[in-house]
Amino acid sequence: MPDLKVSELTADTSLVDADYVLMNDASGPTTKRSTWTSIKTFLQGLFTSAGDVLTNDTIVRGDGGSRGVQTTGITVADTTNNVSGMGTLGCGAITSTADVKANSNKYLIEGVASRGVLRSVVIQVSPGATPNTNINVTAFESAAYGAFNAPTSTDATNLAKSGTSGSWSLDAAGKSLECAFSETVVGFLGGNSIVQKINSASTVPYYIFPTVDTGKMRLDLYKHGDNISTNTDWTAAIDASDDIFFMISMITST
Repeated sequence: MPDLKVSELTADTSLVDADYVLMNDASGPTTKRSTWTSIKTFLQGLFTSAGDVLTNDTIVRGDGGSRGVQTTGITVADTTNNVSGMGTLGCGAITSTADVKANSNKYLIEGVASRGVLRSVVIQVSPGATPNTNINVTAFESAAYGAFNAPTSTDATNLAKSGTSGSWSLDAAGKSLECAFSETVVGFLGGNSIVQKINSASTVPYYIFPTVDTGKMRLDLYKHGDNISTNTDWTAAIDASDDIFFMISMITST
């Protein structure tokens, strides 16, 4: 067989395990042969998978210090390149050419342990059928009244002390007006009076203090000069011709 250059040899494009590969033995100046099976076994020992087969379309990760690899639960779709299955991501700045969206149930606000949803609602308290005995409470939930993403409630009609009407209730003293919104209230951002005509247009200002009571909104009415323990009876303060509109901004967890 005449001497040939490597480039002059016939190319083998369909390797089989029994094929031979020539190589130089580093331990001595001799040429030896090895089978393709032996070479594959050697390479597989350098780069191994923790399982027999890697899962299609998944990102792989290193497996310890043995040059091995493992399948992760992170999938890259074939056609869209969308990534799914990722857990917590710790990274620097993220640059996006489109909107960045969160799962609709996972909006987080600092200070809120779970989901935090911003809402505001405009509330009207007016005299009921028997002024100074019962009141009506109406929640205006549309943007036309200045509300934003308003919580859901049912209005109260002729609400009396120790009574419940719609989503609203009044304690025995008439001093704590409470609303059980469909959503769970976790905190308040503030509020302000829009219209205030109380005690037949008395010139003494009143203030509304919102607090959270086991997920419900509680409203206490205070007259200027009162201390925290002397809140006012809602039914006594709302006379026949009175009316009060006020806005409350809040955070809910649902």
